[in-house]
Amino acid sequence: MTVDKSDERIRRRQFRFDVCLAVVLGGIFVPVTALLADDWAPNDRPVDLSATILVALAFLVLALRRRAPLVTLGIVAISCTLYLWASYPYGPVLGAFFVAVYTVAAWVPFRTAALVTGLAMAVLLTHVFVHPTALGGWLGLIPGAAWAVVPFAIGVSIRTSRQARWAAQDETLRRHLHNERMQLAQEVHDVVGHGLAAIQLQADIALHVDEDQPPRTREALKAISDASKAAFAELASTLEVIQPSQSSQRGIDDIEGLCERMRNAGVDLVLTFTQRSKMRDEQAGLVAYRVLQEALTNVIRHGAIPRATATVDVDDEAIHIRVTNPGTAPTPAGSGRGLSGMKRRVEGLGGGFQSGPTESGFVVEARIPYVGAA
Repeated sequence: MTVDKSDERIRRRQFRFDVCLAVVLGGIFVPVTALLADDWAPNDRPVDLSATILVALAFLVLALRRRAPLVTLGIVAISCTLYLWASYPYGPVLGAFFVAVYTVAAWVPFRTAALVTGLAMAVLLTHVFVHPTALGGWLGLIPGAAWAVVPFAIGVSIRTSRQARWAAQDETLRRHLHNERMQLAQEVHDVVGHGLAAIQLQADIALHVDEDQPPRTREALKAISDASKAAFAELASTLEVIQPSQSSQRGIDDIEGLCERMRNAGVDLVLTFTQRSKMRDEQAGLVAYRVLQEALTNVIRHGAIPRATATVDVDDEAIHIRVTNPGTAPTPAGSGRGLSGMKRRVEGLGGGFQSGPTESGFVVEARIPYVGAA
């Protein structure tokens, strides 16, 4: 609905412009033809009321040039041809033909425009065998054809340039929409994946804490654990590696709450949170939150021991994050989509990201500069 209204407003604006153009051109060249044409061509038929009407018709019909370009060219071509057949002097009337041909070339598909322009030119050029001038006959075809060939070439050039500009705008819009969809998908991966990992961990803990649970309870817990794991795997296989989103309100102030939820999910987590600066940057804060969230989620899903040490240091230039997980390094699955997503987020802000196994486990490190400080 909005697009249709916008298009209609554009068409109305174009029509108003074309009406003004037709009135202005007609208002200038009709009097010029009526008052001056006889002076520059004294041997031609004097301009009379019929000639004035034909010139006025040729210019005033240009008001419809973009609403009905083919009809406009047809009327202009007939008016100009009748004017020249009657041996009235050459003059501004051909300017209307020039504008009509240009409009067809600029707004009508090329094949149709070329065919109609060729027919209009053929009709117009018949006057060279009727009009008694020095360039009558075959020699008159060259300057006569120029009134069609030149505006047609200009119109095609303008149309090609406009289509290229529209194509570039469409591509920009397509990329923007694609990035928005991908950003939303990354948020789903981060938020939902974190929840599924916590559910799986709680179910696994419940299975191992009490070995004497009833069979049905153990089956239910096992089903919850397997379903959470399968759902996360399906989510990860569906989502693409994407750009970070700036729409979330998460940031530095939410890190302690995130760590508390991780502890409630069963992670033995030690957090060292140092804020040596009061700098606030929403983009950097969001990326820092997501990096820490993904790193701790990987501890739950892939770490041999649900234990981690997280250090978050906020200074005047950047946010520094380091998460270590003791024990055996994560499985290869833990170095896939989540880590690549973190890397893309951090590097998207001009920061640095490293992750990998160490002698004592696995480490994730990130430096996230504030926007404009990289």
